[in-house]
Amino acid sequence: MALKDVPTTVVDVTKFCRFPTDCDSKRIAAIGLYQAKMATPIPIGKQTYKVRLYHLFFVLGYLILGTQVLATIGEPYRLFLEKADREGFQVMEGSTRLRAEMDHAFQDINDPNRRTKKIGWSDWMDLDIEELEAEKKRDKERNVLDSLPKHMRVPNKFAPAFWPALLTGIWTTLHALIILLQVWSVTFRVGMNFTEVNSQSIQLPESLSEDVELITSGSSNKSSSNQDGKPSSFPTPPVLDPIPPNLPTHARIIPANGERHVLVPLEYIPMLGMTLEYHRRVYVYEAGEDGSEPLFSKVRCRTDYPPNFVNTWQGHDAETCRQAQVRYGPNIFSVRQPTFGDLYKAQLLNPLTVFQIFCVLLWAIDDYIIYSFFSLFMVLMFEGTVVFQRLKSLQALRSMGNPSRPIAVFRGQEWIWTETTHLLPGDVCSLTRVKPHYKKDKEKEEKLSAAAKKKLARVIEDEGGDIVPA
Repeated sequence: MALKDVPTTVVDVTKFCRFPTDCDSKRIAAIGLYQAKMATPIPIGKQTYKVRLYHLFFVLGYLILGTQVLATIGEPYRLFLEKADREGFQVMEGSTRLRAEMDHAFQDINDPNRRTKKIGWSDWMDLDIEELEAEKKRDKERNVLDSLPKHMRVPNKFAPAFWPALLTGIWTTLHALIILLQVWSVTFRVGMNFTEVNSQSIQLPESLSEDVELITSGSSNKSSSNQDGKPSSFPTPPVLDPIPPNLPTHARIIPANGERHVLVPLEYIPMLGMTLEYHRRVYVYEAGEDGSEPLFSKVRCRTDYPPNFVNTWQGHDAETCRQAQVRYGPNIFSVRQPTFGDLYKAQLLNPLTVFQIFCVLLWAIDDYIIYSFFSLFMVLMFEGTVVFQRLKSLQALRSMGNPSRPIAVFRGQEWIWTETTHLLPGDVCSLTRVKPHYKKDKEKEEKLSAAAKKKLARVIEDEGGDIVPA
């Protein structure tokens, strides 16, 4: 869809950002810059992870509630035994429960009028309402424990007290919701983990404007080939890491058509400065000069070359080649292939899947263990099949791409060989057909008419090669 076809919906960016930054793209209404809030570094093995303060708050709550749960283990069972001694009823456990189970199972074995099947849908016409309710209740009694009133049912020996267990469940659910809401809502994630930065107060370090060597074995205009004549990897600029604490680390993209907001990381690249990537396009931050507002501009290739460009252009030298490699990157468009774990994690974090898993846990609490685990297995298997289908579709799209091929380009006042993925805007290329498409077998060429042979000879004369700008 062309840019002129983008719907011009007015988005009030002040509701989301206090200091919105403009962008020259019609698809982006504004961009907000953010810094990460303070986090506590915790070393785990050889790596150090930053943990947010609210996680430490929940860990403290887990320690307090866990202490209460451990201290009250077995308390409901002890109180039930005291109640049984005080009221004088039998405790249904051990041999007492076995005898009660046997009596319950054989209580109507000598009754010739006992029912041999459950109450059907049409049996209500032959019974009174009271009899129908009594028979339905009897069908639900699978053992003697179901026939007992609730105050006579024996709790588990290792069950904790009710209130510590309930508060632990509520605390865990609240913690899980806070984590999941950060996945589902960009606004909630920004509010929990970031603070907004005024783009007019950003001072980029001078090192970002300096010329640097690219990360390759060589960075000249002949760097596309190594000593063996084989193409080397595309040179990449070094990225500023770690980011200084006074600079923003993330950007919030507010689309102009009202789509979902996107939070992307910022990269600081020498000779470019602060950059971000959105929809496979790179945007560069430009500070305001002479009182103008700062702006994010899309990296665009020049397309208005004059007609005499090919005759006067001397090709990229080492300096302009390095600058173009940093600004435009490789000449390749490939479908990114995520891993199975990343896609599976995204599927499980879907709100509908989370709701299904939560329902499974509720069923498991109510002693439906087998049914709960079977439902959980089916949910996990279904999401796994969806991920496999998505991976298969992505692999099919990746296979449609054109492979890299060698091509002759004019750089530094001479012709050199490079790969098509290493082409830069402004390169002058020599296009030659290695194997013409009109090549036929000798038997087929003999069958051509005189006019066709004359046309074929004229085409062959024109196949020497074409020089075109990239």
